[in-house]
Amino acid sequence: MIMTAEAQIKDYLELLSSKAPVPGGGGASALAGALGDSLGQMVVHLTLGKKRYAQAEQDMLNYERELKRLQQEFLMLADKDAEVFAPLAAAYSMPSSTKEEQEELDRLLNKFCDCLDEQTKILKKERKERSDA
Repeated sequence: MIMTAEAQIKDYLELLSSKAPVPGGGGASALAGALGDSLGQMVVHLTLGKKRYAQAEQDMLNYERELKRLQQEFLMLADKDAEVFAPLAAAYSMPSSTKEEQEELDRLLNKFCDCLDEQTKILKKERKERSDA
């Protein structure tokens, strides 16, 4: 699997446009977030060191630090999306013609849903902790 942070743009786009289950919409959305973040960093870099914006220098440095952190988080989320979705895609391609096969598929899908529920709880907790800070 191509790690998003290490992929060449052309290679990533080729894989994204293929029949492969990952990367998909979630990973592409996270990558779009990282790209938008890069534009924010560009604004910071265009502002830093300018006499006209000297009073905002410390704010810009703080924004730069936070934007870099967020960019890494977006890239991690893109890879996490692929990590989570690949097994789901594999489960959907499993045979399900017999009762045993249907039960196994149901077991795997329920396990996937349980993982999503747990991840959602973790993300909500992290968001609350950040807003309380």
